[in-house]
Amino acid sequence: MAINPLPLPTAGPQRIPFAHASSQLVVHALADAKERLVHHFPAVSWTTWRDTLRQLQLDVLVDESNL
Repeated sequence: MAINPLPLPTAGPQRIPFAHASSQLVVHALADAKERLVHHFPAVSWTTWRDTLRQLQLDVLVDESNL
C-alpha cells in the first residue's frame, strides 16, 4: 500500500491557537496589535489590550521574526 507524502508546510506566518502559544508569543502579539491599532484607538490602555486579547483568545501568527 502506497502512502502519500505529507504536504510541506507553507512559507509565511503560521497560526498557533492562543491556548498553545507561549507567554512570550502572547506578549509579542499584544505589543504588535497595540502598535498597529494605536492610531485607531489612542486612549486604550495596556491593561485593556491585555484583557481583550485574553478574552478573545485569537490565534497567534508566528513567523521567523518572533520565534
